[in-house]
Amino acid sequence: GTLAHLAILEPERWESETVLAPTVDRRTKAGKEAWAAFLEEAAGKEIVSAEDAAIVESIAAAVRGHRGARALLHEAATEVSLEWRDDATGMRCKGRMDAVAKHDDVIIDLKTCQDASPASFTRAIANFGYHIQAAHYLDGYEAATGVRPRAYIWVAVESSAPHGVAVYAADAAMLEIGAEKRAMALEIIAECTETGEWPGYPAEIQTISLPGWAAF
Repeated sequence: GTLAHLAILEPERWESETVLAPTVDRRTKAGKEAWAAFLEEAAGKEIVSAEDAAIVESIAAAVRGHRGARALLHEAATEVSLEWRDDATGMRCKGRMDAVAKHDDVIIDLKTCQDASPASFTRAIANFGYHIQAAHYLDGYEAATGVRPRAYIWVAVESSAPHGVAVYAADAAMLEIGAEKRAMALEIIAECTETGEWPGYPAEIQTISLPGWAAF
């Protein structure tokens, strides 16, 4: 996922900051020497296997070949960092957005996934809290720029070939729920920061049972 983001959003860095690992037999003396020389030459760069590089390039090509994704990312600012203070709690917040289509004030979030179909990606949004992240970035963008983004859009690309791509815009109801959950989370963080108490699991012994599907 990280390498795919780099290749899609910052292709110049993908070219300059990554290097293909050579095919050498590191069990042999010659192979060990060749690998050591390679590591010295590649110092400071991300080493990528030929197999992984091929997958990343294929994913990037799929995104660039998708009309909707290509239009969104064309001339968009990428890897945009924000810092702001939450009005309700006073907490300092930060975020790093994948891309912003500046002319339209649209936040773009690139996600690699197993299944980019609407049903599956909706589950991923709920399971991983993507809607909470969306609410966080929307508020941050408005706090930093004074402009409320027009939309929050995900570009979902499947990590397995043929790398299907879909583009989804978060609806108002989803963003409202995300905002509520974000507000609750910030309130908890603010309270814990003030008290110095960060509760985890209960200290008491808890009785648990097998789930229903394992009872028989």
